[in-house]
Amino acid sequence: MGKECVKKEAVSVRQLAVTAFVGGLAPAAAGAANGWQGTLLAVPMVLLAGGVSAFLAPRWPSVEGRLPGYLLKVCYAVFGLALLSRGLARSAERLALTGGGGEAAEVWLVLLQAALLAWMSRGKPAAFYRTAEICCLAMVVLSLAILAWGAAKIEWRYLMLPSVSLSGGALTALETAGTFLFVIPYIYKEAVRPGDGGRAMGWLAALALGSVLLAAVTAGVLSPSVLSLTEAPFFTMTAALGSSIRVDGLVSALWLLSDVMYLGLLSRSWHRRGRERDWLPAAAIFLAGAAACFGVPNLFFEPLWGLGMAAVWVISTLILWLGGKK
Repeated sequence: MGKECVKKEAVSVRQLAVTAFVGGLAPAAAGAANGWQGTLLAVPMVLLAGGVSAFLAPRWPSVEGRLPGYLLKVCYAVFGLALLSRGLARSAERLALTGGGGEAAEVWLVLLQAALLAWMSRGKPAAFYRTAEICCLAMVVLSLAILAWGAAKIEWRYLMLPSVSLSGGALTALETAGTFLFVIPYIYKEAVRPGDGGRAMGWLAALALGSVLLAAVTAGVLSPSVLSLTEAPFFTMTAALGSSIRVDGLVSALWLLSDVMYLGLLSRSWHRRGRERDWLPAAAIFLAGAAACFGVPNLFFEPLWGLGMAAVWVISTLILWLGGKK
């Protein structure tokens, strides 16, 4: 019966990739403020990095239980906690902005999100990844609707103007695609089928392309000069799409599906191996929530987040390359 239960609760590589895709839409929308050119230029680098990670991922089990494995876990846990705090603060600020609650509501929004994530973290991993598949369908439909609606209102000359920040767009692409780094530790704990690596790369490519399109439509509707003056420009852009209804508030609320998947995935970097249910992810969520309430993520310069994701990739690549076994 034990083997049957394990098989029943197995997670496929496709589910892991779908979770990373859905979660990656959260930083992609937040990073649309930097323009689309830098994001586009970073796509080849993102795909190359993804290919290297997919090639080295089979070595992950060989470093577990050894010093390289512990270093990897610390690296993922620390940076995952920092991103978790940033994500909670960022989504709370956006919801307060689009919902009209003001700064006074941000703390409560952080706490509400943290409570939801803590409750979700107590469930089985397979249930979380199955939920991501449902959220994926909703987010794809929502994203395509926004892109199609926005394309009809684009001022095409805006797209030819210089971006707000080429380097900022590139770093946004790294932070967005880096969501896939947080599923690599789980891929080879599951039953890997032929072609799974290619399918995971397909989801990564879809996320990279989606990031470019979201940033392009945002810049095309608002213009680069407005992007630098606007908070949450992607959601401000959606407000410009509706003449009689409050579209930005609706889209911001629905985008919580991506936020929850993103933050839930980051919290699972604290999950201990061999435990179906673990209290550490919930502890990490409330620690990150406390940091978000006190404004700790705002103390760091914006480029540090993309650079930090790149550093995690370099460290994990070196450890798996030098310390892992084929």
